[in-house]
Amino acid sequence: MEIWIEQIKVYIHDYFGSSNIIICLYIGCLIYLCFCGKRTRRLIVYPAMIMTLVIINPICYGLIWTKLIGYAFWRMLWMIPIIPVIICAVLNIDYYIKSKWSTIALMFLLSLGISRKFENIYDMENMYVKVSNPYKLPDSTIEIGEKILEYDKEPIIIAPASQYCYLRQYSGDIKQVFGRNAEWYIGIYNLNPVWWELISLTVNNGGDTKRYIELANEFDVEFIVLPDNHGFEDINKNGYDIITNFSGYIMYQKIGMQGGI
Repeated sequence: MEIWIEQIKVYIHDYFGSSNIIICLYIGCLIYLCFCGKRTRRLIVYPAMIMTLVIINPICYGLIWTKLIGYAFWRMLWMIPIIPVIICAVLNIDYYIKSKWSTIALMFLLSLGISRKFENIYDMENMYVKVSNPYKLPDSTIEIGEKILEYDKEPIIIAPASQYCYLRQYSGDIKQVFGRNAEWYIGIYNLNPVWWELISLTVNNGGDTKRYIELANEFDVEFIVLPDNHGFEDINKNGYDIITNFSGYIMYQKIGMQGGI
């Protein structure tokens, strides 16, 4: 239970940032709306409270949410009706104030507090990459995609989490063993243990090299892209050769499949 609680705290911190102003504002608005009549409580307060408590409940998190959505619990936080509750509270206050200037002052103070205390998610370190190309993708993605497509029109690859979503945007011809919509390209066999084991080794960025190559061969992987600090030893002695090393990544190709298109 303690582990589940700590994990929920980490997700909340990562999702809302180090500032707790939005959470405090949400709770404050809920409390205020509790005193705005029976109908408001029934239509807004009770559903919001129930939804919030179900989503951030550590028991539900450990026994339900992690089983249903795996690593992406943070997506559940989208469902907490923070913005609708705040809007309803502000509109209700505006209804009772009935003064244009008071309403303007309230909105100004609210906007100022949010803008000063909130964090710009696009400035978060290691979360977003500023781009300098027409594709609006990281330069490393363009390099990897161009290089792979030089060798094969429809390559099957393994790429780390830092690249697989970007590569999908670069070209749908690049068939990825895992990542968003991987099931469109790869036979996952109902998410079998072999597939999960391969993902685990890639995410850990190291482990049993021979086993890793065996799993890659299960899905006929032609290219493996890994960070240059990966912990797999002697991949080039286990059926794959290095074909390039750039932008912090190493690209391997299966021996016997070398050559451009």
